[in-house]
Order: sequence, then C-alpha cells, then structure tokens
Amino acid sequence: MDGYVGLLLFGAGLAGGVVTAIVGASSLITFPALLAAGLPPIVANASNAVALAPGNFMAGLADLERRPRWDRSFFGLMGVCVAGSVAGAALLLLTPEKTFTVVPRGIGLVIGCSTFPTWNSYPGLFAGLATGNAVVVKPHPQAILPLALTVRIA
Repeated sequence: MDGYVGLLLFGAGLAGGVVTAIVGASSLITFPALLAAGLPPIVANASNAVALAPGNFMAGLADLERRPRWDRSFFGLMGVCVAGSVAGAALLLLTPEKTFTVVPRGIGLVIGCSTFPTWNSYPGLFAGLATGNAVVVKPHPQAILPLALTVRIA
C-alpha cells in the first residue's frame, strides 16, 4: 500500500467515524474507499463490517433507554436476524467473484451543499471513483480545496 492509498483510507475512516457519530451509515464512505484501495469486494465487505462493529456496539450501549423489552417478539426478531445473516454470508461465499466485478456505467454528478460542504460530497465522489466512473463535481465554495485534494489523491 502506498502513501496515497493509506491517506485515502485514513480520510475515509475519519469521515466514516464522523458520519457514524452523527447519523450512522458510514459504510457509504468506507466501503467505496476500500474498493478504491484495490481490495476484492468480498474482503472489502468483511473488513468494513468488522471495522464498524465496535462503533455499532457503542452506539447500542449509549442508547439503552430505547432498548426493546426482552420478550418473545424480541427473540423472534433476533432469530430472523441471525437466519438472514447466515443466509447472506452463505450467498456471499457461494457467489462467484466475477459477479461483484465493478463495471463503469456512466458519469457521476456530485453537487455540494452548504450544511456540511465536504462530508455531503465525499460519499458520491468515492462511489463514483470506486466504480471507475467519471465524476463531475460542483463543490460548495467552502469545499473546493478539500474536494480538489481528494480528487487529486484518488
């Protein structure tokens, strides 16, 4: 791994941590970054899941008052979740790697907004670059330099 890829992954991890702390769903940033770094899709998916597990666990501990009651319906939902996880893992392992090959499909468009000028642009930018698509970026005036550096590195 060269310095640029390490910097990309560090930035994606940092952005993913910020997104997880605010709203969750940091996989929109971290998974495309892992693909852009050259990891095979299955390895990137597993690495992403393992890396995000501690944050998800801590988020669950931080929100204990909203935890559901431990009754029969809760255990039923747990059973469905475990069965779905096992079925998804089995399908992932049985599906050939060729199915997950990234094929460029067109042009991506990223338009920055004023609320979080850089963080709102990174997921679309990384997703487009990870799939090999050309990306047209219209950044917010406060985000021109950070996005330009990201495009230059990626």
